[in-house]
Amino acid sequence: SLFTVVRFRNSGCTGDGGSSGICYTSSTCTSQGGTIDGTCASGFGKCCITTLFCDGRSSNNGTIIRSPGYPTYFNYAKTCPQTITLADDICQVRLDITSLELAPPDTTGNCINDYLQVSQDDKIDKYCGVTTDNHFYLDVDPSSSNSLLFNFVTDSSSNNRRWSITVYQLTCTQTGKAPTGCGQYYTSESGTIKGLNSGGTANKEYLSGLKYAICVRREINKCSTTYLDQTTNSLLPRCPDTFERPYFTNNNLQPSCSAAVAVVAA
Repeated sequence: SLFTVVRFRNSGCTGDGGSSGICYTSSTCTSQGGTIDGTCASGFGKCCITTLFCDGRSSNNGTIIRSPGYPTYFNYAKTCPQTITLADDICQVRLDITSLELAPPDTTGNCINDYLQVSQDDKIDKYCGVTTDNHFYLDVDPSSSNSLLFNFVTDSSSNNRRWSITVYQLTCTQTGKAPTGCGQYYTSESGTIKGLNSGGTANKEYLSGLKYAICVRREINKCSTTYLDQTTNSLLPRCPDTFERPYFTNNNLQPSCSAAVAVVAA
C-alpha cells in the first residue's frame, strides 16, 4: 500500500466564525483543548480556536483571552486572571487586540477604576480605556518565567467593559519579531498608527508609565517615511524609523514628533 504524508505549518488561520486560530490536525486541536472551526492548509488541517475566560490557563499558541460573556458588555466589579503558559525559547509575545474596553483613565493617564496588568511587561504599567483593532508586542525573558498572567480588575462603577485579545508566542529565532523595545511595529508601506486608548469618547489620554517605541520597518527600495496628521492632513515633523511615543514623567507630557495619530506613507 502507498501512503501520502502531508506536512503543513502550524501557522495562523481564520475560523469560519471569524476568530483567529492556529492550523493543526484535528487530533492535536482536540487534545490541546481547542475547538475546530473550519479547515486550513488546503483542507489538510483544521483551524483550531482556543478561548480562555476568567481563571483559565492555556499553553496553545494563538489563544484568545476574553471577558465573561463576550461580546456582551458587563458593568460590575470583577477580578479576572487569565494565564498563558509559554513554550520553550519564547522571546516575544504579540497581542492582537480586537477589543480592550475598560473604564477610561483620569486626565493624567492613570488607570483609576479598571485596569489590566500583564506580568513581565515593563513597557506599560497598566492598560485601561478603549483600544480596538490594534496590536502590541511584549519582550519576555525565556529564562525568567514560563507563563504570562493577564490580570483584569474592574470596579463597581457603571462603565461597560469587555475584551478579546489573541496571544501569539514568538520564538527567539523567529522572523517577523519586532525589534527589542518596540511596543508597536508597522511593516507595510502605508497604514495608520493608532495609540492605545485611542478609542471611546472620554479621556483619550496617553496612559501613564509608557516606556516603549513605536517602530516602522523600512521597506525594500524605500528611503524615507512621511507622517500625516489625520485631523489636519498636514505633515508632521520628520521622525526616524524608530521613535518614542510621548509618556508621562513627573506628570509632564514629553513632546515628540510622534504625538499625533498618523498615516504612514512610505
